[in-house]
Amino acid sequence: KQWYQRRVAITAGTDCEAGEFSSGGTADSCTKCEADTYSEAGATKCTACPSGKEVASGEGKEEDDCSWSPCAAGKYLDQENGCTDCEADKYSAAGVTECTDCPPEKGVASGEGQQESDCAWKACAGGQYLNQDNGCTDCEAGEFSSGGTADSCTKCEADFYSEAGATKCTACPSGKEVASGEGKEEDDCSWSPCAAGKYLD
Repeated sequence: KQWYQRRVAITAGTDCEAGEFSSGGTADSCTKCEADTYSEAGATKCTACPSGKEVASGEGKEEDDCSWSPCAAGKYLDQENGCTDCEADKYSAAGVTECTDCPPEKGVASGEGQQESDCAWKACAGGQYLNQDNGCTDCEAGEFSSGGTADSCTKCEADFYSEAGATKCTACPSGKEVASGEGKEEDDCSWSPCAAGKYLD
C-alpha cells in the first residue's frame, strides 16, 4: 500500500526528496544521488561536491553535507583549503589534521614525510661527520671533513696537522714532519732526520 501511494504521488508530479533526482518522464521513483554528489528537493540532477570533499550516496542534501575527505599520509587537513602537504621537516600519518615535527637535526622534504623514520639526518657542516645515532659530530684533532653526509672524518696526510672540527689540514713548517693522523697541533710536527753531513740545529 505504501509503495502504491508513493508511485501515485510521483506520477502526479511530486518533487523528489533532497539527496535524490529525476529527469521526469514516466519514472515511478526518484534515484539517489551518487556518492560525492548532492541535490536539493525537486532536483533534475545532482551536483558534485567541491574538489576534495565527499558524501555517501543519497546523503548529500546540500553542499554543506559534503565534508573533507581524509588526507593521505604526508598531508594534513586545512579546514579552508583541504588536504595540504606538510611543511618541510614535518611528517604525518593518514587522516590527521596537523603534522609532527621531525626530531632535532633531522628533516624531510615537504609532503614526503609519512612517518618519523622518513626524517633523515640533515647534512653536516664542514669539520663534522654524520653519526647515525647522534647526528653531526665534530672531527677529532688530526682529522678533517668537508661536511655533508660522510659517516667518518679523514685522517690528515703525513706532515699535516689539524685541530678538532677542521675542514682541512695544515702543512707542517718546512723541514718538519708528523705521521698521518698524528698531527693535532703544530707542535706535533718535529724536525725531520738530517742527511749525512748535516746536524740538527
